[in-house]
Amino acid sequence: MKLILACFFSLSCVFAYIPSVESLFRNGANTEIEGSTVVVNLHISKMITGEEKAVQETNQETAKLKEFKDGYYKFLYLQDFSNDSVKMVQVGYETENMRVNEITSLRSFNNFVKFPFSKGVESTEQGLFYSLLQSLALNRGDMMISYLRSRGVSVKLNKDLLNKEKAALLEKYMLYLKKVKDDPSLNESLESPLDPKNEEQRVSVKEVLKQPFFHESSIVKRVKERSSFFWKVETENFNAKFENETRKLQTLELQTTWGSLAIQCKDFLVFDGSHEFPKYIYFKDFQGNYYQIRMLSMKQFDENKSSFETRYTNYRKSLSENKKEDGLVFTPNFIL
Repeated sequence: MKLILACFFSLSCVFAYIPSVESLFRNGANTEIEGSTVVVNLHISKMITGEEKAVQETNQETAKLKEFKDGYYKFLYLQDFSNDSVKMVQVGYETENMRVNEITSLRSFNNFVKFPFSKGVESTEQGLFYSLLQSLALNRGDMMISYLRSRGVSVKLNKDLLNKEKAALLEKYMLYLKKVKDDPSLNESLESPLDPKNEEQRVSVKEVLKQPFFHESSIVKRVKERSSFFWKVETENFNAKFENETRKLQTLELQTTWGSLAIQCKDFLVFDGSHEFPKYIYFKDFQGNYYQIRMLSMKQFDENKSSFETRYTNYRKSLSENKKEDGLVFTPNFIL
């Protein structure tokens, strides 16, 4: 499948291409993730309105107990490319220093390719946040598509949209290129699947190449706003906007029976020498609360499963040693 996609994208400059929703959520401006482990450190803070600030100043102690103000989080992903699995560990800290004696919370998921869906308000908020984070950190759009479908949005995975006739043709072409590369003498005798000698076959091939690689296109449109172009995804209960060339996510809004969720990504920066991530993400929950999610750092490296498990065991031990007497840890609704 990767060979087919590589071939397809090499031809996309010649033949018109409308990206699928999953492709847009693959964070296309980034280079491929090569390290098995990806670590993302975030600072999450609630944006306080003037009215809320006045209430907190009036009854400061009660506000501290009842409401999340800010927190520091580390998200660790271990990817197993052989079976397409992702293990995720989430660590909460008291300060930006993120020392082991400051760990306040710990969560672990053995396979986080799909969000652990359940019905309800918090699950809907959480699903959107974690699907977005996986899109930005791992260049994966499949979790977002699965999440949106679970919330009634009419979108499909790439595998369900694949133009099988075009994929088969491109697969033949990739095999042809491999044979010619392995044995250059075959260049004279082998016929390219994209340029058959038979005129009728040649016409048929051209028609297939003109077809979209993915069948879905009606909900993805290229639009112009002022002097700039964007890709826009729009359904009855969902819309998202991406930059035209970089495919960077700009805004997203989901309508549900509980109200709307909204996201805005600002100031994409390179954090690990090659990987772009928005410096700020603004998240609006069902209650109308706004949160600023600020990127602190991001890195990727190779690590085996045993080392990853040892790291998690050490986190768990530190959390046990750090437990406060009251044991109260407040988080935003969208954090598991």
